[in-house]
Amino acid sequence: MADDWSYRLGKWVEAGLVDPSTADAIHRWEALHGRPMAQPGGARLGTAVSYVMALGGLLLAAGLLLFVSAHWQGLAPNGRLTLLLALLLAFHGGGALAASRFPVLATTLHGLGTVALGGGLYLAGETFHLETLWSEGLLLWALGAGLGWLLLRQWPQLALLALLAPAWLLAAWLRLCDQVRASNSGLGDGPALVPAAGLLLLSLTYFSAPRCPDTMGGPGRRVLLWIGGLALVPAALLWALMPSLTRGAPPLPPSLAICGWSVALGAPLILAWALGGHRLVVVGMAAGWMLSGLGLARWATALGGPEALAAAGPAAAVGQGLVHLWWLLGGLMLALWGSSSGRAERVNFGAATMALTLLVYYFNSVFAQLDRAVGLLGLGLLFLVGGWGLERLRRRLLAAPRR
Repeated sequence: MADDWSYRLGKWVEAGLVDPSTADAIHRWEALHGRPMAQPGGARLGTAVSYVMALGGLLLAAGLLLFVSAHWQGLAPNGRLTLLLALLLAFHGGGALAASRFPVLATTLHGLGTVALGGGLYLAGETFHLETLWSEGLLLWALGAGLGWLLLRQWPQLALLALLAPAWLLAAWLRLCDQVRASNSGLGDGPALVPAAGLLLLSLTYFSAPRCPDTMGGPGRRVLLWIGGLALVPAALLWALMPSLTRGAPPLPPSLAICGWSVALGAPLILAWALGGHRLVVVGMAAGWMLSGLGLARWATALGGPEALAAAGPAAAVGQGLVHLWWLLGGLMLALWGSSSGRAERVNFGAATMALTLLVYYFNSVFAQLDRAVGLLGLGLLFLVGGWGLERLRRRLLAAPRR
């Protein structure tokens, strides 16, 4: 029995949707250029093997880490360096040998080699007492992962590069802020706003990357989507809390502010431009929404936070309402973007953002002003009516034709 695509092609021939000569030509082309025919369940078996390989790679890395740490102190400096180089050569050499016969194993071994590179960099610096900074080690590790991705086009290197490059930028920012704080003790929590903005914008840029050029490779086209999706929720929550966390903090020095905001906004925009399509416009609009919402949230926080609405008067309530309305607008824009691009995950994230915003607004601004019984009744109505309305909107956006 042929695998799924061949079976479906046969059904299309029986239904008269594809003529037999075209079907034979497709079979010949797939035999020459595509994957060989698999037995039923072959696709599921390949996925299972991939998971087993990934788990085996993690266990192997953990075992090697424990072994090296147990015998590290007993090794001479030259022996330590020899061991680190041997691990790198063994992983990448094994990956090169397995590339033609077992590509999944080759990907796992090359990924372990890139992970071992980071450990080797820091352990070599510790062994030879090099006066280095941990942020520079992150930079070298990120460069190694980037070089590995350019040479191999495999998703582990791309995933490490997507994580290590922002980590290096964050470490460099913290180091720069410490240097400025040594001469200016009034920085407070103000520097935290810049990386929070960069994290949210970069997560959104990663989240927009599933339809990348084919040069990124099959799994590589999804790795940025997964990283961005996992980071988007905590990044958005952190950004929502920033106005209250940084309330009263003095402004950054002009040179530090220009440097930080240029990287926090510029790096995601450059990446969006490199990914192509309409991503630059979308990420630029997101940056404008973020900065406008920051000004609105600071104005509302200055009037009085959610904990002081009764004492602050109606102006604070209006300010908090506008902030939540701004987040509703952001969720709606994300859902509309997903509908226009045919991406269900963006529609779902947008709908979830709107639902969470409505709940937060109800608990912050409405529930405390009502009797407990009335508040619970209102909460039930919010779940029923609001959930029905959001689900209907979500389905309509998912069913909308892609433009």
